Amino acid sequence: MIRLLLGAAAVSAALIHASFAEAQTVREIRAPAELPPAGYTGRQYVDSRGCLFFRAEANGRVSWVPRVGDDRRVLCNYQPTFAAQRGGE
Repeated sequence: MIRLLLGAAAVSAALIHASFAEAQTVREIRAPAELPPAGYTGRQYVDSRGCLFFRAEANGRVSWVPRVGDDRRVLCNYQPTFAAQRGGE
């Protein structure tokens, strides 16, 4: 019985570790893969990797800051903002 419980715990730990391994940290993704066009005025932007950024403005300068979840991982796997436009090229 103890072996069964230990085995189940080991499998659970491996699955949890694998799910976190795919998540990207702010250290790995500090900026969008590409910036949106200069005239883009949206408050959020999803780059070609599918990672979500929000607009931050200070002293007339725009910066794109990664959005993170409760686990402090960058929110990714979203449809890129300009994906529909690229598809027609």
